[in-house]
Amino acid sequence: MPKMHSRKVLALALCGLSAGFQARIVPRLPTALNLGLLNRGDKEKTDIQKMDKRGFPIGDPRAFGGTEDDLGLQVGPRMWRFPTSWPYPDDFYSINSTVSAAEYWAGDSTAKPAGPFIVGEDLEAMHAHLERHLPADARILDLGAGKVSPLPPTLAVKEVVGVSASEAEMAGNGQLSERVVVDLNALDLKLPFEDASFDAVVCVNTMEYLTDARAVFREVYRVLKPGGVCEVLFLSQGSYEGGEEATAKYWGEFTDAQKMYVAGTFFQFTSGGWSQLKGYDLSTISKPQEAEEEKNPLVAFFKGDKEDEKNADDKGLFAVSSVKAAKPPADASPMRRMQAGLWEEYSLLPDERRLCCERLYAQYQSLKAAGDEAGSEACVNGAEELGTLYDILEPMSKALPVPIRALLASNIAPALASPDSDREAVLAALKEGLGLTPPQDAFWKPLGEMTSELIAEDKIWLLVDFVPLFGKKEEGGGSSTRKQRLAEFPVALKAALECLDARFGEEDPVELGDKQLLAVELALTDFLLSPDDGESVESFTAWLSGGVTPDQLKTMLKERKAFTTSAKEKEKKKHADKELKLPVSRLTAKAKGARRQEAPETPV
Repeated sequence: MPKMHSRKVLALALCGLSAGFQARIVPRLPTALNLGLLNRGDKEKTDIQKMDKRGFPIGDPRAFGGTEDDLGLQVGPRMWRFPTSWPYPDDFYSINSTVSAAEYWAGDSTAKPAGPFIVGEDLEAMHAHLERHLPADARILDLGAGKVSPLPPTLAVKEVVGVSASEAEMAGNGQLSERVVVDLNALDLKLPFEDASFDAVVCVNTMEYLTDARAVFREVYRVLKPGGVCEVLFLSQGSYEGGEEATAKYWGEFTDAQKMYVAGTFFQFTSGGWSQLKGYDLSTISKPQEAEEEKNPLVAFFKGDKEDEKNADDKGLFAVSSVKAAKPPADASPMRRMQAGLWEEYSLLPDERRLCCERLYAQYQSLKAAGDEAGSEACVNGAEELGTLYDILEPMSKALPVPIRALLASNIAPALASPDSDREAVLAALKEGLGLTPPQDAFWKPLGEMTSELIAEDKIWLLVDFVPLFGKKEEGGGSSTRKQRLAEFPVALKAALECLDARFGEEDPVELGDKQLLAVELALTDFLLSPDDGESVESFTAWLSGGVTPDQLKTMLKERKAFTTSAKEKEKKKHADKELKLPVSRLTAKAKGARRQEAPETPV
């Protein structure tokens, strides 16, 4: 325990994490109930901000990514609005039943719902919808299969595989080619199918019984072929009796519009590879006249309170669908390849995927402009290393806000992907730098002590600068000058701090945090990364003591502080200006070890 405590203290000291810092970076997010379905950032917001009384948008969803043949489309692909992180509390999917799903559905409880559930006009609407959206001659997975198949009898299929917690539930389903018993609520769920082995997945009246929908839909994504569609259908609350004790907590509390939003999050928060996310109200197909009246405020006004007395049997049938996107070709744009590299990194939140791609692309552009083809390609391939880095950062997820994790991971990922880097050495250095493993007493411990007054952003940039250097391979093999300097860096940093103390006396005071920042910058660029093979701690100290004036040092400090300020301002403006380039490490953006040549010859 004492060792773990000391490592934790080191990590906090190095990363400068405080409650105030976290609050400043990541404000509290609204709940799903406050978010609604609409993206009010769209220019065409006048119509879509109008809601019918059920909470669905009145505007034409075809103007927001839908197509003319999208019958019953209620929410187009560009009308969804999701938060940056999973919006639901831990008990959101809790159920009332004390037995497992397998025991519940295999038992003889009279509380179990008795089908068929979708009948009459709704059944016709469902069959028509699936006939339009499912491919012919397909291998289809019926997730949560029951006694009756949801598939239209006229649909030509190659094979239909049913998955349910109970063999008895599937016994009477004549359309199933194969019946597989799997508890979808089991821990560490793994469907017994090969990757990309199904052309389509249907999930009808099943979402309300799932206790970890993200785990289920990660598996759905895995077994679905690129270009395959997943269809989630559900009925309004009260459309059938029974099953209440096995349904998730939210099911009896949410409206149909909110349930559609919940179904949308199944896709949004599993993989970045889902595309064409759409929501349908299929009751608008089976009851077109009532649907139009529902949208007409004048009709609703004259109906008055009678609208509240509608028959309890007048319920709706809804569908949410999404398509698994195909991987881009090798000659696709770098940004597209980076995005695709993150599709199956399930540990990253959607906003983290976006932030990481933006930062990797900024590095790519900088290195490409400098003619570094190997370095720019490592940025593209680095996207596939982010999952490994986020697994390492997971223990610190509550301490490191989303933008900080993205900054750290995206700047270290190219070092893991580079053939010129020792991958394991980079990972080991990251863990030590964060205090997740015992740090080197000769490096990370003194470095943490000598940078104790740096602000949090600069401590993160410190990790960004140093961690990749531990994996850098020397050209031609043999002894490493850079590795020798890396081992001597704490000595050079201490010497730099002592020199700055002497140069900035009581008559010309500089705050300790600023002196630490400047000392790190100078020791990094003019000692560790100096192009002079003969550079030593002594020669570096001699230059710092007499080769540069206090005014020149203040100019260097001003430039370094401006980098942090510029980085924060660009981060804030990025959403408004898509062409704005995010800052990259100074070691990537400028020539290395050129500080002495850049110092002005006369005092400023």
